[in-house]
Amino acid sequence: MDTNSLKWFGDWIRKARHNRGVSQESFADLCGLHRTYVGGIERGERNPSLLNVFKLLEVLGWDRKAIEHMLCQAAGNSTFDQFPLQQIFSELSHDSRKVFWMCTPDHSRLLYVSQTYEKVWGLKRSDLYNDWRAFTEAVHPEDRLRVRKSFQSLASLTSVKEEYRLFHPDGSMRFIADHGFAVYDSSGQVVALCGCAEDITEAKLNWQQTAALSAAVKEKVDREMQARSIAQAALREREQLASLSAAIGMILCRSGPIAQILQECAEALVLHLEVPLCHIWLLEPEAGILHLHASAGPLSRSEAACSMAPLAPLKVSLIAQELRPVFSNSAQSDETVADIQWAREEGIVSFGGCPLLIDDRLAGVVNIFSRQELSGAHTDALSAVASCIALGIGRKRVEERLSQSTQLLELVLKNMEEESRQRLRQAVASQSGEQEDRCQRTKTLALNPDIV
Repeated sequence: MDTNSLKWFGDWIRKARHNRGVSQESFADLCGLHRTYVGGIERGERNPSLLNVFKLLEVLGWDRKAIEHMLCQAAGNSTFDQFPLQQIFSELSHDSRKVFWMCTPDHSRLLYVSQTYEKVWGLKRSDLYNDWRAFTEAVHPEDRLRVRKSFQSLASLTSVKEEYRLFHPDGSMRFIADHGFAVYDSSGQVVALCGCAEDITEAKLNWQQTAALSAAVKEKVDREMQARSIAQAALREREQLASLSAAIGMILCRSGPIAQILQECAEALVLHLEVPLCHIWLLEPEAGILHLHASAGPLSRSEAACSMAPLAPLKVSLIAQELRPVFSNSAQSDETVADIQWAREEGIVSFGGCPLLIDDRLAGVVNIFSRQELSGAHTDALSAVASCIALGIGRKRVEERLSQSTQLLELVLKNMEEESRQRLRQAVASQSGEQEDRCQRTKTLALNPDIV
């Protein structure tokens, strides 16, 4: 509409509202429109759409059937130019993004299309009046069939809403939101189909760009969070390894029985690797048997049945036989685990063990059971600790042998000293006896010179 028409229409709406004693705010609520929008219409500052005009007229008491009757008259006329609402359509069709259209119920003839069609579709209105199918021919092939079926069923529905893509002659693609509705006569028969097709390309592209940007940002954040989580996990594992190595080093530097030291090492492994069970076995070379010397953790067991393990094809024995680490994250199904039923009942998931080697010879085995899968950090930590424990065992054994040798030497020296003292006493006693004999003979000669 031009400015005068907008002011006239707005003034007419305002007077009609006053005559009914309805406030502007209540009127806007009844119309389902914003109060600011209705105020702009009444001041002649807003150009309402055809659908909003219908809303305003209905709330003001206009019978919808009367409005549809005028549209019915247009459907029966030979040309749409004779239709009284032609001026309303023309004046409401200046929105550069909206295309208003109207056709017969059987889609055989186009009754009206607004001037905006030429801008949005990029085609002439005269060609569309000659061939109504051109309206959907420009629709994207992937959307065309859906759109045609939807609007062909419009006559049996109250309204239809569709979004589709449109190829423009300039090579661009437009996004269209089309809202169609049927017009009925007083007998309930459909006499015309109307609709408003709005170009939503800008909003759609903005939404797509925003969605793509949001997805890219989310993906980047997820990658960063994942990388940070991995880095934090690796840092925790390194800290665990460093803490465990330090604890094992301090334990091995202490003096005391080897059994006590091994028990403290097993407890340190349970604490720092967060596992429920740790065993340390030592080999008795002559019998070829592994004896359990240390057991720690909530699941620690010290039954006689597991206090020794002959070199059989089980996990611990397998490590002892092959002299290599063994790790498994399928403890509940691994036949080489001695007690699969126990592993299932206790929720044990993984097993790890390493040989204790001294000069490439087996000294024992250290193994752990875990309710979580063992990672590379766990295997590295257990391997490093096994080397430290083996060195500690070797050093303790050397210290024990050295202590035994020292004790033996001290005993030998003590015996030698005692023997030397005894011999010295004997020699002194012998010399004393001989001296007494000489003194006695001297006295005897002095008293009896004739003896000589």
